[in-house]
Amino acid sequence: LFWWNYWQASDMLAYHNLAFMLSYNSGRNYLNYTLNYAFQKYRPTFYAQFSGYMQDELTNSLNLEYDERRFAEIFGLSYPLDRHNRIDCLTLFRNERDMYSTGQKDITKTRAFQISYRRDTKNGVYLTANRGSVLELSQLKALEKWGGNESYDAYLLELIKYFPLSKTSTLVGRLFGKVSGGKNNLTFDFRGIGGVRGFQRGLDKNKTRRIIFGNLELRTPVIKDINYYMWYMFPDFYFKTVYFKFFIDSGYGFDKSDEIRNWKISDLSASIGFGFNIYTFVLQTFKMVLSFDYAFRTSDGGKIFYFYFGPLF
Repeated sequence: LFWWNYWQASDMLAYHNLAFMLSYNSGRNYLNYTLNYAFQKYRPTFYAQFSGYMQDELTNSLNLEYDERRFAEIFGLSYPLDRHNRIDCLTLFRNERDMYSTGQKDITKTRAFQISYRRDTKNGVYLTANRGSVLELSQLKALEKWGGNESYDAYLLELIKYFPLSKTSTLVGRLFGKVSGGKNNLTFDFRGIGGVRGFQRGLDKNKTRRIIFGNLELRTPVIKDINYYMWYMFPDFYFKTVYFKFFIDSGYGFDKSDEIRNWKISDLSASIGFGFNIYTFVLQTFKMVLSFDYAFRTSDGGKIFYFYFGPLF
């Protein structure tokens, strides 16, 4: 049984907003859910998130089988300074447990705080942004308090810039970096969806304490007005337009400072590719973007196909 659904609800004044996502696969003993609540009556938005992830019969890099459990609760607020600038603060409670076939258990309990600054001036016509920029700076700090057993700091920088080519076409550049330090260093992976496409995501050997990568993507409409209404199913879909995209991704991950001083072009992970974004409306109201990417690795010519709900940035 494969199951995926998304529910959304609000009161008439949009003070209280509720959203729930659930995906399930009985063949892999896979379950993933997220429940979001936001209170937006006042200038700061207060929100809470409860999420869980469970999957059995996984195999790690040492060929050991294990069952994975992830549960998290997030409480925070988002305070807009003006039209383009805001500050976000949150507290995170996360419990992770890996249960191996040998009987061993790895248990991680994270108690963390995060503060972020975001400046968003992107703008465009109707469906997609084609000018402006987005800047985000963030710090996450984990403490060995309130039952937590991790201590670290993590810093994030993301910059996205839109260069308009016409009213509907744009060239988008993105720079992304993450750094971790402290007793329990975090590791990050910049490959796959959200990073350098063309690579498999989530492999332990690809994770490092410091990552930096960039994306350059050309987006232009190829079918401006599909205007096809799929009235004969529920929920109904209204297909509006199709965008073509061509992208170049590259990135580098390292653990020590001398690695960045001695790096070579061949050390970069890079890929090129193309794809399509199909803009649809569910129930003729809620916008949803169906994204298809076909990426090629520049190192060995390997290729990979992605389907996801996007765009990524």
